[in-house]
Amino acid sequence: MNKNQVNNLDSQNVPGEKALFVFSPFDLSGIRGYFDSLLDVKIASAEANFAISSIDVTTKNRIIKACHYLRGAKPLRLDSIALSSEINSAINALISEATGVDGNVPVPHEIVNLNQADFDSVFTAQELTIQRLLPKTISSAKEMVNLLESKSLEFQECYRVGRVGLKDRAPMSFAQTFLGWSNLIKRHTERLKKEVKDFRICICGYGEIGTGLGVQLGFREKVKEFLNKLDDADFDTTQPAAGQIFDVYQNNDRFSSLLSCVNLLTLGAGKISNDLYVFSSGPRTGFKEFVLPAIAPGSSIMPGKLNPLMPELLLQIMQSTAGNNALSISILNDSSLDVANINSASFSGLCESLELVARGFSQFNNLCLRGLTVNKDFCSREVERSPSELLLFSKIYGKDAAATVYETALKQDLSCQEAAEKLGYLKRELDKQLFDKAILTDAQQSALLLKSFKEAKKCD
Repeated sequence: MNKNQVNNLDSQNVPGEKALFVFSPFDLSGIRGYFDSLLDVKIASAEANFAISSIDVTTKNRIIKACHYLRGAKPLRLDSIALSSEINSAINALISEATGVDGNVPVPHEIVNLNQADFDSVFTAQELTIQRLLPKTISSAKEMVNLLESKSLEFQECYRVGRVGLKDRAPMSFAQTFLGWSNLIKRHTERLKKEVKDFRICICGYGEIGTGLGVQLGFREKVKEFLNKLDDADFDTTQPAAGQIFDVYQNNDRFSSLLSCVNLLTLGAGKISNDLYVFSSGPRTGFKEFVLPAIAPGSSIMPGKLNPLMPELLLQIMQSTAGNNALSISILNDSSLDVANINSASFSGLCESLELVARGFSQFNNLCLRGLTVNKDFCSREVERSPSELLLFSKIYGKDAAATVYETALKQDLSCQEAAEKLGYLKRELDKQLFDKAILTDAQQSALLLKSFKEAKKCD
């Protein structure tokens, strides 16, 4: 590869032969930051090898310069590479060739790969990639939580009819709805944050199967030190516990575990999306409780129609992560005895899911949640017309009286409170509180009101 070839590799018209190795259906080239992470591991390894006097400063600088050169050229598509051995060999070859584009003798592959093996360098790059992707995913999820909590404050005095199986149940506030959603997302976000610990164990320098055979003293410590100098790297600085290194080498379940957490997060977001899908239906014949922001032109044939684009986006993300999760679980036990090297599908699916959530949640937050409003007056009238408003009334005057009130309300097109008043039930101020929405949606206040009736009856 000459200098012109390398310079031209950034073009969109890269010939097919530049795609290295075609051994599996999984394209790793689209994983954001993976190629950079592979190069960063090689840079840190060169720094570590120089620090322990395994290479001279000229060799170190040539390797590092070549890595930066390749980072700019983006020559490696990583098209369908299946195994760590192929990825590491490809990276070593590219770096070696890039050290010779200025006419010098290329640095040999074995020097580029000094004190490293196929698996430890690639696995470390995978961990670094996940460390870089995960904070953005968590940040988007936390932003969703914050927006939902702010909506609970904004609409805390707005009320709606609670529903089970699409049937009217007890009234509830919009604040309670938003808080239920926010806690769902918060719970799964906290699980995500805990999972990152499994990707902080730096195995670079532990050799082919984790024993560290043939690796020079001091390399492992130094390569970790140089990696942690990166702003977005966070490898555990403590000595790994007995068995941790071999666990990382032998097992794929940490990918599946993290992906399962991502899947649960998107399932939670999907539940919210389905709710919004239904609650925003209309504009005349649906539930019309929530009003989604109009972010795009409506239907090509239906005037006034605005599609729920952002809820649909989250539902598609949920489906994608569910597929990646299922695939990851299906290959959970695939390994080559002492090295779980068949992990391209799990790693690719995990990274895709992390990025989908990061970008998709961000779009949903900005284009939907921020501008989400409620149909306050409409929902308030619906509560007043629903038999759910008679729940406290029935506990004082009985179910037969409540049924009579509701029949009257239906026949005369009255609110339940108006019907109860017309039938002579609301003679006391205490009776009117039975229809107070703030009391109907608060467990403590409703219990105190019932207690007041009990005490008033004793006085009578």
